Amino acid sequence: MRLFQFFYGEATRRLIEPEFIPLESGNTGHWDALECVSIHRVLKENKFTKNEYIGFFCPLFSLKTGLTGRQVREVLAKAEQEVVSFSSSFEQIASYPNSFLQGDSMHPGLLEIAQDFLNDIKVDLDLSTLVQDQTRIIFRNYFAARYDFWVQWLDITERLLKISEDPGSDLGQRLNSCTPHQGIVDYPMKDFLLERIVSVLLETQSINAAIGVDIGRSPMFSPGADDFFGAFLSLDALKSQYLKTREPKYLDIYEIQRRLVVQSIARTPDAVVPGSLALPPRVLDAHEVSWESSR
Repeated sequence: MRLFQFFYGEATRRLIEPEFIPLESGNTGHWDALECVSIHRVLKENKFTKNEYIGFFCPLFSLKTGLTGRQVREVLAKAEQEVVSFSSSFEQIASYPNSFLQGDSMHPGLLEIAQDFLNDIKVDLDLSTLVQDQTRIIFRNYFAARYDFWVQWLDITERLLKISEDPGSDLGQRLNSCTPHQGIVDYPMKDFLLERIVSVLLETQSINAAIGVDIGRSPMFSPGADDFFGAFLSLDALKSQYLKTREPKYLDIYEIQRRLVVQSIARTPDAVVPGSLALPPRVLDAHEVSWESSR
């Protein structure tokens, strides 16, 4: 296995875990196309075996996941699946049907741009009706995968960057349009689509990632969320059961419980519910849910 960790200067270099390979990136410290290009370079300039696990993590990986480099290597040494997820923020995973709806709540317009991109490259995936549980939602590219999976990831992300670099492309202009993130409005939309390509591949390849984190201990960063872990566990279980049975009632119950959880968190002192957890009406209609979407 080869696990890389980005750094952007001396301060972030000091955060690199001993078990990770330092990988310098010229960006300012958030996931963006420059980090993506760095990954492309590593994948193209090095020889990997077919079944070798490869991962690329940001400097704050340990803080965001609660995992050390040694623990990551121990998990991968025992793993058999093609992809292993180390994604934290379980409350975000559980509280949305898929990662694109979650992203759209934070970055309005992302869902439409993502769908247009997938249509453009002929990937048949309807993001408005997609349901994914924790085995197919991965944030921040916190995953390790075998080389063959990365080859497919490389193909899609190269096509995305090519479109974004075309000055005559309307889709390219939308991919480069800025969206707020952490109070700063200088993040291009493509950053947040690049982060979700792994979920596209998991879906199109029908792969369920192994879970490499202890979700009971992995950090949740939404204020007020820690007191509702059991509820989030139930929400994700409802999505999983729907995916197994395709019984719409599981989605009906999921939406009811999801609203109750959000309302309960909102009533918690000092809690701030990030984004809007209301689903677009077309998502509910697609699954024949009868009640109105909350506003």
